[in-house]
Amino acid sequence: MPISEELRNYIEGNLLWLFQEFESPQENQIRIITPRKSDFPFEWENDEKTAQNACGFVSDIMQIDTSSVQLEFYKNPVNRVGQGDQTIFLESDESDPQASGLYFGKNEAGKFVIAIDKSNLNNPELILSTLSHELAHIKLLGENRIEENDEMLTDLTSLYFGFGIFGANTSFSFYNTNESWGYRKNGYLTDIEWAYALAFYGFLVYETNPAWTKFLSPSMQKNFVRCERYIAKNKEHIMNRYNMS
Repeated sequence: MPISEELRNYIEGNLLWLFQEFESPQENQIRIITPRKSDFPFEWENDEKTAQNACGFVSDIMQIDTSSVQLEFYKNPVNRVGQGDQTIFLESDESDPQASGLYFGKNEAGKFVIAIDKSNLNNPELILSTLSHELAHIKLLGENRIEENDEMLTDLTSLYFGFGIFGANTSFSFYNTNESWGYRKNGYLTDIEWAYALAFYGFLVYETNPAWTKFLSPSMQKNFVRCERYIAKNKEHIMNRYNMS
């Protein structure tokens, strides 16, 4: 496996903790949200109103009072780095070069404030990944479940509440336009770590080769299959390690 034992233990242990910490979804509730239109009660219009609707949608699924969340928008500064005849655009932020969203905690009015980069409004997967990550901060830090911020655990929390496809697909991606090319990283788990987390999640909910994997990017699907096979091969060892019956 191209992932260390330490990271496997981290992912496994924290996903098990999430299942213990939060109430399990009802049987008739979608466990994994997919990009299908039928999974969303609104149309995507690439504007701030749509992002507000998405924020409310994600908040409801994550059992967060929508009235307690204030969504704001910002525009990340962009550095242009020339390379030959083409240009690579690199997003930059003073605190985090890869920041697509920000979590500020509570404001004076008692609302949790999160912010997303408005330049990403034309990318639904990235917006949903970012919103679920920032709202996961509320579940962990805002609800006093952890004392110190843990960004990888925050990514896993968004997976637990059903938004793993979006986090996985946007964790690493290439882009190529007439004016520029390059790649983008998003979030804190790497692509292979997302694949292992999704595979272990499927293992915990007794899903083998789940239908939702067809919505993963081709490279993520390949990594998922590798991780799922590894887990199946080591099932007995994993179950003994965590005293799972």
